[in-house]
Amino acid sequence: RRLQCQNKMRQFGIALTLYESAYQHFPSGKTTEPKYSGFSWSAQLLPWLEEEPLWNSLVEFGDAAAIDGIPVNRLGLSTHLLHVHCPSNSETATVQRAMNLNGTYVGLTDYQGVAGRNFRSKDGVFFLDSKTKISQIGDGLSNTFFIGERPPSSDYSLGWWFTGNGQDGT
Repeated sequence: RRLQCQNKMRQFGIALTLYESAYQHFPSGKTTEPKYSGFSWSAQLLPWLEEEPLWNSLVEFGDAAAIDGIPVNRLGLSTHLLHVHCPSNSETATVQRAMNLNGTYVGLTDYQGVAGRNFRSKDGVFFLDSKTKISQIGDGLSNTFFIGERPPSSDYSLGWWFTGNGQDGT
């Protein structure tokens, strides 16, 4: 399981590098761009995680739920994604019922993007509508903590792979 987890982190690193190469910045922690509203950094990496069919479905799928007044794609919320759960955590191996969405089933992750020292500082890489460039990372990429492992909240209101709740200052 340790090797599986390390491999997932490595795949994230490769996907982040490819994304940055394509767009000249890293994905945002959560985006409010209309076409991709609510997409987290991990959702934005789908084409580079060999999940292009899912990416295409999410972009084309118009069925939205509202979270804090922002429309969020229901297909993305309810999809379990193998790439984003720790093999040691059985909770994230399947979709779970989120209490803040009236029991809607959500896909969870154990891997969270670092927004900064706290959720308001915006001195990390992944925060609301961030477009962090390599040149903005003064300590160098090898000395920067991009992703950490943390289980979802006990009521599953945080820890969704698809939308970056918590990375928007809430």
